[in-house]
Amino acid sequence: MDLVRLETLEARSWPRPAVTVGNFDGVHRGHQALVAQAVADARASGGTAVVLTFDPHPSRVLAPDRAPATLMTLEQKAERLARLGVDRVAVLPFTPLLAAQPAPEFARRVLHDAL
Repeated sequence: MDLVRLETLEARSWPRPAVTVGNFDGVHRGHQALVAQAVADARASGGTAVVLTFDPHPSRVLAPDRAPATLMTLEQKAERLARLGVDRVAVLPFTPLLAAQPAPEFARRVLHDAL
């Protein structure tokens, strides 16, 4: 499993990525179900199971006074995700600019073009 920091949105050469997106702090049962589906989809297509997560947690940027404490470090999260079969953990810096990006643009630039 590779932990990849997406400092730029250059295209990755990961074959047929199956991507699930979220913060995944704690990697609870709901997270595990999402990850299991991405891993199953990737395996079925001979692709790459990818978790796209954010650092810092979006609430630390959008509402720092109300941001919850994190349950895991990024490295702990990546280790737990690796045990679930994830091939890549892609970490996107969460910024006010990213938060302001319209959903269709995020989907095109990040999910389609970069991943």
